[in-house]
Amino acid sequence: MVDDVQPRSVVQDEVNRRRPHPRVEPPHVHVEWDDRRAKIWLDPVVIAYPGQFDRRELRRIQRIVEENRYMMLEQWDGHFGV
Repeated sequence: MVDDVQPRSVVQDEVNRRRPHPRVEPPHVHVEWDDRRAKIWLDPVVIAYPGQFDRRELRRIQRIVEENRYMMLEQWDGHFGV
């Protein structure tokens, strides 16, 4: 279950693992839980790829991203020098 997801760790893991050029793809995060993966755009917050998460989990993930969107965008911009 995604109830104990820590947004900062999700962003930091994403920033450390992936280095796409910011002009190739809009700001986004990948959420990974066990063997499930989702991709969420940050501006606006939209589920780009739901993976194997059910609707309830996706609503929870989206809410976490929305609540932490500005911090995630700041980290994205800081990482890519945007």
